[in-house]
Amino acid sequence: MTSLEEYNVEKSLIGLGPDVLMDLLNEIEYIEDAHQYKSMENKKYPVDSTAILPTGGDLNQQGLTFAHTKGNINASTVVFDPIISDDFYYFEGVFHNHWVRYFDIGITEPSVLYGQNEGPQRYGENTVRYCSGNGQIGHIFRYEISGNEALTNEQRIGVEVDMTATTRTVHFFVNDVEQPVFVIGIPDKIRFFV
Repeated sequence: MTSLEEYNVEKSLIGLGPDVLMDLLNEIEYIEDAHQYKSMENKKYPVDSTAILPTGGDLNQQGLTFAHTKGNINASTVVFDPIISDDFYYFEGVFHNHWVRYFDIGITEPSVLYGQNEGPQRYGENTVRYCSGNGQIGHIFRYEISGNEALTNEQRIGVEVDMTATTRTVHFFVNDVEQPVFVIGIPDKIRFFV
């Protein structure tokens, strides 16, 4: 089929169904255009995740909330299982009472596990992180890209990965607003972290 009329589509690509729509989207040359349509078709489902806390006892976990132990200001990075290798996934976090220290959210290669007083920059070359304060995206150690909204306390910060595309991507959101700076070519397996 060579035209939308042959697919019996009127005024919308969504009516094609997910398989035919994905075939068409794979033909789109500009990744930003394809992402726009894939996000519309994508539905978000809860994922059972398991937190892997850093060694050393710097954090307490109560349900989905992580808090520093009393009097502790060490850097603390939590990674989450499962390891993601296919499909679309969306991970979201809210940071509370983080007035003094920086905080990041993002993805890391599955081999990375953090120890006591280790921040995400410790394995910077193996992460893609949305950095607080200035809103930069960190990817290569000591190299950060500007252009996204600065992060503050009480914002919902989302991380969306598309592992289905030939060029796997990670996009960031602040209170459901997609940020302009994103990263393509992420590893074929990742974990989320905060």
